[in-house]
Amino acid sequence: MSDISALILPGLGDSGPEHWQSEWERRDHSCRRVVQTEWNAPNRADWVSCLDAAIVGVMQSVVLVAHSTACPLVAHWAVSASPVRHLRVRGALLVAPSDPEGPNYPPGPTGFAPVPMVRLPFPSIVVASSNDPYVSTERARAYADAWGSRYVELEGAGHINVAAGFGPWPEGWALLEELRSAPVPDEWMPSWLASEETLDTFLEGFRDGTFPITWWTHGAHVGMAAAILWSTAVPHALNLMREAIRHYNTSQGGHNTETSGYHETLTRLWVGAVAATLSTLPSGISRLEAVRQVYRIYARRSGLFRDWYAFDLLKSTEARREWVAPSPVRTGVAGALFAP
Repeated sequence: MSDISALILPGLGDSGPEHWQSEWERRDHSCRRVVQTEWNAPNRADWVSCLDAAIVGVMQSVVLVAHSTACPLVAHWAVSASPVRHLRVRGALLVAPSDPEGPNYPPGPTGFAPVPMVRLPFPSIVVASSNDPYVSTERARAYADAWGSRYVELEGAGHINVAAGFGPWPEGWALLEELRSAPVPDEWMPSWLASEETLDTFLEGFRDGTFPITWWTHGAHVGMAAAILWSTAVPHALNLMREAIRHYNTSQGGHNTETSGYHETLTRLWVGAVAATLSTLPSGISRLEAVRQVYRIYARRSGLFRDWYAFDLLKSTEARREWVAPSPVRTGVAGALFAP
């Protein structure tokens, strides 16, 4: 299990200990910094390669949290990455995007200009400042328009860094949480949810081990649970999920041990959550639409377990091997979630 739900992408020179990116990394263990080999005079291709490796290395979808030159980095990565890679990114928070072609851009970096001006294949928010020395408001708005991003402009916020008085930046944190928890819009639905036939192919590919490992995201987990639960009672569905996940792990060269592979507590947590959600859907809804509804709600909420569990507990051998109930049991959750 990976606990990473956000990748921190600093700009030139890295982000120091008082920067809001560093504050967020300390605040939440699910935020991980992407460490570049060259911070001051980077080559765009090297940074793109490093970002791609970080995204591949996280076995669930993430939000990219970029500052300064890392915002053009995200655009460059998006135009070079495959659609399968895009599925791993649930959104991007793009703060103070530098203009590599602007008059104040520092010498040293190579390959960042021109910045791709095409729609990003995931939701995004651009946060700019009215007096940023490294990008004009006109250019920042042009980025947002081209990337399909929501645009937020701060008054007199400089480069939105420590020098401008930004430490923990709770308003920015709220934007990150918005991206982490927002339902998936229809245009971002994966191809295996296009029809009943593609859903069947997805399920068959998972059972026989031919489903690509790069597609095995958190959204695929909850989608499979919803498809199984659609016609199967919770106890039997849980047994089917156990069997399917263990078999798939083995088919992909993985192992189901006390430190890796199948995780009993997380599986039961998510089967319960999905079952509770399905029980609230209107009668007469099709299997495909039910699975799509579950995907909309949960595909970006891989960190939901933090509402009930300490991360150290979920890392334990006991939690992986057997069901461990949250303590204290939180109210307001359907009984199926914590059923024995």
